[in-house]
Amino acid sequence: MAEFLEGCDDARKGMEFICRYTPQNIGFQHATKCAELQRRAMRSGRKFGENDAWQLAFAERANASIVGRDRKAFLHLRDRYEQYAAA
Repeated sequence: MAEFLEGCDDARKGMEFICRYTPQNIGFQHATKCAELQRRAMRSGRKFGENDAWQLAFAERANASIVGRDRKAFLHLRDRYEQYAAA
């Protein structure tokens, strides 16, 4: 959440947007999913950045979407990626 808000031109609008979502804690099950995703990615010749891997692990465990501003970084999520667009 910090990285998202840091990049917002309008902190109030960014906070209004992000508050529509429920913050979640990351635990052991997310860590094992993160490791699984990194192993799978390495077998196919790529590796996620550490932060991206944790975000993907959380999204997969929660059956949730990723909200961000870099669609190219998450093309593999298809419809599970939501592009942030300031109003």
